[in-house]
Amino acid sequence: MKRRYNVLAALAAVCACLVAAAACTPRGEEYGRIVECAQELKTMAKDPESFSVYGECTYACQYDDIDGYSKEYISIGYRAKNGFGIYVTDRAYFVDDIYVGSYSDYTDESYDDWSTSRAIDFLQAIIIVTEGSYSVSYDADTVNRGIN
Repeated sequence: MKRRYNVLAALAAVCACLVAAAACTPRGEEYGRIVECAQELKTMAKDPESFSVYGECTYACQYDDIDGYSKEYISIGYRAKNGFGIYVTDRAYFVDDIYVGSYSDYTDESYDDWSTSRAIDFLQAIIIVTEGSYSVSYDADTVNRGIN
């Protein structure tokens, strides 16, 4: 009886992993997801014509124990003019194609006012980039060619 339970538990774990992996973008298609997020970021800029990807862009798909499914984390380094016409650089974070914030939100602690789930997603995205636990990265020139 115990052996059957162990086999069933193992099968359940395998199924959970397969479901979690199915939520991720297929290997080789991460670039398209990064470009889509960069294009969205460009439309959000005060001066979209001044926008360019700056530095590295990253992609990671990781299982979230709290929510019980895999999430896609994308980070995009960028450069654009702010409302005063001055160029600034920052890093934007997307989770499951939704913009969750930029690194400057972390440094000025404005994320403290966000919903708990958004703040957790945002901080997890920062941790992934900081620890280098992303699965794919692209340089700025490669991503800029995709958005222009």
